[in-house]
Amino acid sequence: MGGKPSILIYDLGGCEGCPLSVMRVYPRLARIYDVHAKCIGNVNIDRQYDYAIITGPICLNSHRHIEELKKIRSNSKILIAYGSCASVGGIILYARGGQEPRPDHRVYAPI
Repeated sequence: MGGKPSILIYDLGGCEGCPLSVMRVYPRLARIYDVHAKCIGNVNIDRQYDYAIITGPICLNSHRHIEELKKIRSNSKILIAYGSCASVGGIILYARGGQEPRPDHRVYAPI
């Protein structure tokens, strides 16, 4: 068996509570995984990862975030949407106009 499984923690914005909660357990994660995260400065979304944890909301109008997310999805064996913003839009759903009558902004991007 090779080295530790690799894990990417990638934040797309929001209140930063979810990445903070993940990084609070960084010492424990680092014993089990080869951790890559924006906040520790070793992110390369072009490489392969065993796991990717995505935090923060994504709006369909944010083409850069959509492309980053698609690249991360294609380069990871398992993708985890962590937190309410990443999984269902969270409070950003309403802040970005997800409520009617503003259908021009949507925060759910199927990948």
